Amino acid sequence: MLLLVFAVGTVLSVVVGVLTLGIGLLVVVPLLLVVALVGTGYQVVAAVVTSRGQDFRYPLTPQWVR
Repeated sequence: MLLLVFAVGTVLSVVVGVLTLGIGLLVVVPLLLVVALVGTGYQVVAAVVTSRGQDFRYPLTPQWVR
């Protein structure tokens, strides 16, 4: 999942950087860093919760598979 965030973020950064002549990167790069840190934080929380034998569900994730 984290690899997907970085891949999409890289493409988005390049597109925004080219279209705004680099000024848009001042917004996009910090935003992508925050998204990556939050994702990493959820992975750590999930690891701790599951190591205790409890189920962990990521927030905002639909329950399509039961």
